[in-house]
Amino acid sequence: AIGIAQIVPEYHPGVNPLNPIEAIDYGAKHMAYLLKKYNGDYRLALTAYNAGEGNVDKYGGPIPGNEESMEYADLVFGHARTYGWGQ
Repeated sequence: AIGIAQIVPEYHPGVNPLNPIEAIDYGAKHMAYLLKKYNGDYRLALTAYNAGEGNVDKYGGPIPGNEESMEYADLVFGHARTYGWGQ
């Protein structure tokens, strides 16, 4: 994964992950898609953004034993709370 939105080019062709404007726009749209797909469940959407929606779908939720993805979600939630999310 590269760039500000941590995009994997082989899975997301057509977006330049090194162009910050393009990457942030794409990342926001992809996250919106994931939130819709997972009925507003931020943890599942973040896990899918980080580890791939195919993996989340395979296990029907958070990926067992994938500590990195759970730490990623917790890190994002922590930063989001710093900016007032969830208050």
